[in-house]
Amino acid sequence: KLIVVTSMQHSKSVNSRHSSGKMLYDFGDIVLDTCGPAGDASIDYEKFEGRAGALSTVLGAAILNAVMVEAIQIMIDKGFEPPVLRSANLDGSEEYNMKIVERYSHLPFLLDL
Repeated sequence: KLIVVTSMQHSKSVNSRHSSGKMLYDFGDIVLDTCGPAGDASIDYEKFEGRAGALSTVLGAAILNAVMVEAIQIMIDKGFEPPVLRSANLDGSEEYNMKIVERYSHLPFLLDL
């Protein structure tokens, strides 16, 4: 499945730059709308035509974190221990995290850890 995080308001306000004429959201099996404004700017200024205050990064991060915490809850509800790494700022986290890395070390994307 392909999950797309985008601003539909922005996406529908511009033309595609892809040769197919499709937009990013056209490829998503699931589309998560940040509801960000067209142009990704939140602040208008008097006496200045430009806008600023990008929202896409913070909105996208909030959405992705919400998806992660919900996925963790679903795993817990199904009796699965989620492989969530602990902050390096916590005592004992290095040992805890290494157990998770070892548990999943057979997966190719973890070989460089």
